[in-house]
Amino acid sequence: MDNISNSELNSINKFFQDFTGSVERILSEKFDESIFEFIDFSVMSVSQISSTDDLKENNVLYKFNYVVEGIKGHGLVLIPEEFVAISADLLMGGNAKDVYKGSLGELEINAALNLFNSLLDDMKITFKSLYFKDLIISSGAEIIAKESNKYTEILNNIAFDFSIIHSLNLGKEEQFAVTFLTNAAIAKQILINIEVLEEPMIAQGFKKIKPKELEGFADISNIADIKINIEAELGRIKIPIKQVLGLVGGSIIELDTHDNADIKVFANGLEVAKAQVVVVDEHFGIKITKIISPEERYKDL
Repeated sequence: MDNISNSELNSINKFFQDFTGSVERILSEKFDESIFEFIDFSVMSVSQISSTDDLKENNVLYKFNYVVEGIKGHGLVLIPEEFVAISADLLMGGNAKDVYKGSLGELEINAALNLFNSLLDDMKITFKSLYFKDLIISSGAEIIAKESNKYTEILNNIAFDFSIIHSLNLGKEEQFAVTFLTNAAIAKQILINIEVLEEPMIAQGFKKIKPKELEGFADISNIADIKINIEAELGRIKIPIKQVLGLVGGSIIELDTHDNADIKVFANGLEVAKAQVVVVDEHFGIKITKIISPEERYKDL
């Protein structure tokens, strides 16, 4: 079993929380809004597990395969049968009242499969928008009911050693626990590749150098000769059109820059520094007084 630190657990929690909106959105679209006043889906816990014995009762298995950045993984979602029955009934125009009878029929399973596939499709879009990478889901996703001969075999697969438990609330009356199982080592590798988790040390004694430690040492030889536009802005002011039309030689426009105040320096339109105006051999120039940090530079983008 691949050990996961507390900080990694927190990062994984945040990662899965980013996709809860997909579930809420699709369920709200599929279900009659008059049935439930609200739908809430949130992460309750993330943890490593050594056994799936307590997860078998009255859950169907939604099994699918996925690929991210060439890394293949298997996902297994344990979904309460009662929620499957309610979902199928709503999708077929029912009112979700007293629909679960202790087992599921083929019609209910097929309806639920289509619903869960729609959820995955929306999650793929969310994944792409967040990480600019593709989440590829195999076309063979399936639902396995507890009566199936392969139910226990799949659930007891030793590759599943990590769980993410979600709380699903349909209005004030219906609450369900939905559990996602995966392999910890594979999950960590994928999250490292999409930069959710930091890459671990390759070998003992080698320090992982963080981006801030590389400042001033980056190899920019391939782009060093590219030219960029540097502009210095003395100041700005907004004036009415009638004042512009009245400008003549000798007119004075008061700017928002105070005496001896630093002016702004832009590189290709992005403010990168503060400076003072100087005169060098009868030419105007600027003397840099402050370099704006990357954090300040991008916080308003």
